[in-house]
Amino acid sequence: MAAELQIHERILADLQDGVLTLDLEGRLITLNPAAARLLDLVPAEVTGQTYAEVFLLDEAFEPLNEVLLQALYEPAVTHEREVVLSLPAGIRDLMVRTTLLRGEAEDPGGVIVLLADISGERKRRKLKRLFGSYIDPRIVERLIDQADQIDEGSRQTATIAFLDLQGFTRLAERLAPSDIVAFLNAYLEEMSAPIGANQGVTDKYIGDGIMAFWSPVFAPAGDPAVLACRAALAQRAKLPDLRERIRREFKVLAEAEAIEIRCGIATGEVIAGSLGPQQARTYTVIGDAVNLAARLEAANKRLGTRILVSEATHAQAADRFAFRPHGTIELPGRARTETVFELLDER
Repeated sequence: MAAELQIHERILADLQDGVLTLDLEGRLITLNPAAARLLDLVPAEVTGQTYAEVFLLDEAFEPLNEVLLQALYEPAVTHEREVVLSLPAGIRDLMVRTTLLRGEAEDPGGVIVLLADISGERKRRKLKRLFGSYIDPRIVERLIDQADQIDEGSRQTATIAFLDLQGFTRLAERLAPSDIVAFLNAYLEEMSAPIGANQGVTDKYIGDGIMAFWSPVFAPAGDPAVLACRAALAQRAKLPDLRERIRREFKVLAEAEAIEIRCGIATGEVIAGSLGPQQARTYTVIGDAVNLAARLEAANKRLGTRILVSEATHAQAADRFAFRPHGTIELPGRARTETVFELLDER
């Protein structure tokens, strides 16, 4: 019997998940090391005490109390719930599962409670919700340890790109509503892929437009300006296949040939963080560089260019790409002029 007890205690000690047991009178019988760490308790001080003495008198355990009390009053039922505890040792994100602990002759002997630390999983879910389905999952993993920075916001130098579709209005006049939706989904998917492939973040879709950004947070081993330029060229490389798809699936020839894209890229300081109401918050960037990228995208139409970049972007990417200078121009909504360059190809 002593040997079995030692094996039982060794198993509990080695478990990564927390385990605690209560008898039906609410007395704490077992508390393994993982449970002690997660709940910030000392086993020697609490084992043998009643549940009320250990948990009910401490407001920090209030989210846990509801689950445990329900388990004591309904021991024949398995309960499961996610709870967040604010303890002196830190915030604990836990999955709490309770089930019946059998006694003699199949009578209930008490309740066993399993505690799993799900803080990592909760962060993953939060980040996936923030960044959507087009972001490279490796970037999500990289950000898990930086969730606090996402919530608080930070200043950083980033490269922002705005992409807009030319010729869509003419195409939409020829298509049924269901075909318009199908085309837009295909277009957005094709144009978003190079962003994720080059460690960028697809920030938002604005009708048939796309806003994306690159920053050291997401591309620690790469130059954001270089990655943004590479993504823009890859988007242009997809245009022939996109036009062919339009001709094949929607049977429109002239409208397919008229499909074009324009891109504006700017580099500068931005404020990055999680913005918006609590129920619809998203990670984004704001600042002068964002406005400049949007103005450059629009300036393509006036200059007859396809990919227009700012002076700062050119300075960071000039040794990797071929550019054509377009001089200094005035941009709507900006007090100062901007020296701009057309991105042509990668060297």
